[in-house]
Amino acid sequence: MANEKRLIYADDIVKVAEHAYHEWNLAMAAADGQRQINHVYKMKELCKAVKAVADAAPTVDAVEVVHGRWIRGEYEGEYTCSVCGMEYCDADPSEKPYNYCPKCGSKNE
Repeated sequence: MANEKRLIYADDIVKVAEHAYHEWNLAMAAADGQRQINHVYKMKELCKAVKAVADAAPTVDAVEVVHGRWIRGEYEGEYTCSVCGMEYCDADPSEKPYNYCPKCGSKNE
């Protein structure tokens, strides 16, 4: 799992880091004593580093997965995609239809 890639919303990471940075700014204003100020300063720097990493990460060229389902038709082996309405007929009704729609690409169950 360590080498597994996952798509994330970098913009949301940046928003969280910016919010945390703002909160640490408020904490800095309320800090009392050098030790607290040093701790708050380190946390602010960490928030800036997280934002910088998210901003520097490459953008993945990906398409969001659209989920649909195959709706059984009137006849055995006949299915319709719930997303685009494409009709699919299987000559061998004992087999399941594609796990995706060949027309719209939706992931169908």
